[in-house]
Amino acid sequence: MTHDAAVLKAKEIASRVLAPSAGQNDKAGQFSSDGVKSLAEAGLLGLMLPVDVGGLGLGPRLSQM
Repeated sequence: MTHDAAVLKAKEIASRVLAPSAGQNDKAGQFSSDGVKSLAEAGLLGLMLPVDVGGLGLGPRLSQM
């Protein structure tokens, strides 16, 4: 997976899963388990972990100026 693909997946999850319940979760002081599940299913929880331990090994992306 590339950085760009990861960003696109994260944006899709944010709009489809996180945003609709964000206000309610904030008000209740709770964490979105559906959000974590969606991020895990998309392979994004291991984004910065090294490949040799099962991650994607992408690390931080430096902005281009």
